[in-house]
Formats: sequence, structure tokens, C-alpha cells
Amino acid sequence: MVLVTVTFPVWGLIFFIRQNVTEKRHRSRMCRQGRFASWQSILERSEQGLRGTLIVEQAQKAPLRVWWTPDEAIGTNYSEPPPHEDEIDYLRLQIPPFMTWLHERYTGEGGRAILTDYRPAHYLGFAEVSNFSETGFSRIIPAVRLS
Repeated sequence: MVLVTVTFPVWGLIFFIRQNVTEKRHRSRMCRQGRFASWQSILERSEQGLRGTLIVEQAQKAPLRVWWTPDEAIGTNYSEPPPHEDEIDYLRLQIPPFMTWLHERYTGEGGRAILTDYRPAHYLGFAEVSNFSETGFSRIIPAVRLS
């Protein structure tokens, strides 16, 4: 117990640095693919009438990623309705097929959603769709991060 207490600050710092480096690399990849936009530019598009959908992608002990796509009909061409956020297991013990489909078409490496730099003011634990009500978007889909 003493060893854990003494070494926790070191391991915590290493974890924090590793997580930040991973996120910066991911953002750089999305920029190179033309799949990154500032939150301000997304709001400007919205004000010009292009609403779209926010995808809030999260995982245990990983930063939140907020994606945007002009597609307002996500899931309508999928065989089942998207799971309600209460049914989503962010610990990834069970991944609904919809999440795999969403990742392949929108948030994965070959997807078409645009990563944003939006961060909610605060969230403890897992964010809920209601945390994003101030964004003005009516279509918000909670998602499990698969990569």
C-alpha cells in the first residue's frame, strides 16, 4: 500500500503525458486527412444553416472526443435503432453492433465525421448527452471509443 501511495504521482504523470501524446497524434492524423475543425468553425456552419449531428465518443480513462458530421440521419439506414445512452457500456465489456457501425462509417480512420476541439465545461465520470445541450445541436449521439 505504501509503495502504491509513493509511486502513484509518478505513474499518474506518465499516464497523463502518454494520454496527451496519443490525443495529439490522433488530432494530427485527423488534420492531415482534412477531418479536423475548430468548434468555432462548426458553430459558424451551424449558423449558416448546416446543422448536422454531434457524436460524443468516450471511453474509460480516456479524454472525450466530440465529432461533427453534416449527416442528420445517422442510424436511419442501420437495421436497429441506436441504443439509448443508459444501455451503452463505456467500459467496453459489451459493444453494441451500432457502435461498430458508427465507428466504421464516422469516427474511425476511414470515417467521415470531423473531429472538433470542443470540450464541455466539466464532466465527472462519463458525459451525458444533456451535458451538450448548450451547443445548440438537437441531434447528439453518445458513442463508445473503439480505437
